[in-house]
Amino acid sequence: MHKVQKANLHAFTLPELLVTVSILGILGSVTTPALLGQLERGRQGEAETLISQLITQTSAFNDEFGKAAESWRDLDAIATISTGDGTADSSDFEAITTPSGNYSVSITKSENSYTFAATPKGNASSKYNVIGCSNIATGASQIISGDSQAAASAGDLKC
Repeated sequence: MHKVQKANLHAFTLPELLVTVSILGILGSVTTPALLGQLERGRQGEAETLISQLITQTSAFNDEFGKAAESWRDLDAIATISTGDGTADSSDFEAITTPSGNYSVSITKSENSYTFAATPKGNASSKYNVIGCSNIATGASQIISGDSQAAASAGDLKC
């Protein structure tokens, strides 16, 4: 007679697999919103940097030429502003797109004050907007960024 030897298999049981998959699902559901929020926040940094650059350029243009900038072309005389389509050099402050294409940036001028607004494009949450202001007469400037709780509001700017 031959003895039948049982193979020594090392495998997971069905309950072990179900528990493991359940734990991974819970971890995934907890970490995914945080990861997406960090991605949005990372994209927002580009808009913050551009608005900071624009605030500096509006002041520099006023200092250099003794008058307020009236267009992207005026600001381009100080330093090139890159967009998704090349450089911003139009004869007005029509909205431009950031080089990555994630934000639309516009400028509104009122006497000595400028208001800058960067609004997310595409599927990004509009809460992650960036706004700023600059007063070339007083030198006051401010940048406010929205977050996962609420969008930045122009009413909160103090320039």
